[in-house]
Amino acid sequence: MTDFASKKENRLRLILPDPNDDPTVAILAQRFSYTPEKTRGLILEMAQEMAGLYSEGGADIRIYYRAGDPTYTMYKFDECIVVSLYANRRERGEIPVLTLRKGSMFDFFVKDLEAILKQSESVSLAELTKGLGK
Repeated sequence: MTDFASKKENRLRLILPDPNDDPTVAILAQRFSYTPEKTRGLILEMAQEMAGLYSEGGADIRIYYRAGDPTYTMYKFDECIVVSLYANRRERGEIPVLTLRKGSMFDFFVKDLEAILKQSESVSLAELTKGLGK
């Protein structure tokens, strides 16, 4: 990941659940059988870890928080999208992963990503890394 972050032609957009939105944290805590405090901590830990990859002249890294219940996880790599669904059962187990290229499903997730970004708020990388010695 540090190699990716060091190249200025690369872009990373990370959209995380809003750790400051109590209803979002509560529903995720219930989904994953964690306490709200642990859930909030895991979100902040990921945000700080990714913000810590930023360096002047490197990749364009931006982090966003979004209030609301996420229904899947998505990764977009140029012309490929990888989607991991959430199961409704409470126990852990295998989760299907879809790999999509051009087509109607790909287009659906691109449009959904655009909507999610519009619903999200940008997070200051400087604020996230303040306590990390950066």
